[in-house]
Amino acid sequence: MLVLLTSISHASYYSFEGDKLAVVGSPFWMAPEVLRNEPYNEKADIFSYGIILCEIIARIQADPDYLPRTENFGLDYHAFQNMGFRLKNRLGTHGS
Repeated sequence: MLVLLTSISHASYYSFEGDKLAVVGSPFWMAPEVLRNEPYNEKADIFSYGIILCEIIARIQADPDYLPRTENFGLDYHAFQNMGFRLKNRLGTHGS
């Protein structure tokens, strides 16, 4: 299996002079601080990677209509945990 990891929000561009970084990428995968137009760092990439993992685990799109998000654009992890329980019941327990 070939796995390609990439920066969704391009937050890996560093500015050592304290300049504001450009915002590029798809909003469904962007970290809350990027969407709020606040300063961000490499942690925004980790958030984006986490959203990708949520898509893979739950087999759903990152679209907030499917992947539960909070009012401040974060992941609603309580709702996500409950989704996993519903998915497990829907798919059955084969192979687990």
